[in-house]
Amino acid sequence: MDRYFTQKTFMGVALTALVIAVFAGCAAGDTSGASGPAGITGKDIQTNIFQDVSDSVAKALMADLSGLVILDVRTPEEYAAGHLENAINIDYRASTFKDELGKLDKSKSYLVYCGSGKRSLESVKIMTELGFSHVYNMLGGITQWQADGGTVVK
Repeated sequence: MDRYFTQKTFMGVALTALVIAVFAGCAAGDTSGASGPAGITGKDIQTNIFQDVSDSVAKALMADLSGLVILDVRTPEEYAAGHLENAINIDYRASTFKDELGKLDKSKSYLVYCGSGKRSLESVKIMTELGFSHVYNMLGGITQWQADGGTVVK
């Protein structure tokens, strides 16, 4: 039984890796599974609906994707203390959050961030439920951005 379990586990892991590689290539527009636009690789992909990206990939997206909307989902006070340049602010904790998201153009690409990555992750889940299809979640939020030397504006 141990041998069967080990083989079954190995096959499950191998199949999962194959599915991730295929989704990574397709989501990046590259059927070879190599890195896609803005250097997005399989390790940056969470699902085929939205993508988790590091702050360095986020910087590349900002440089490469014209029309990218940067969405800060922190409180207005946090936003005022310092935010990414050209970011719009919609407070995740506001009772009108989902309604405000619903007013955004679903055909555009969005880079979503918060303080540490928790609120932005929940935000991109809501955005996918609302029909957004080009959404990037910045891992580590603005905290990681600044730790890696990224600048903010007030």
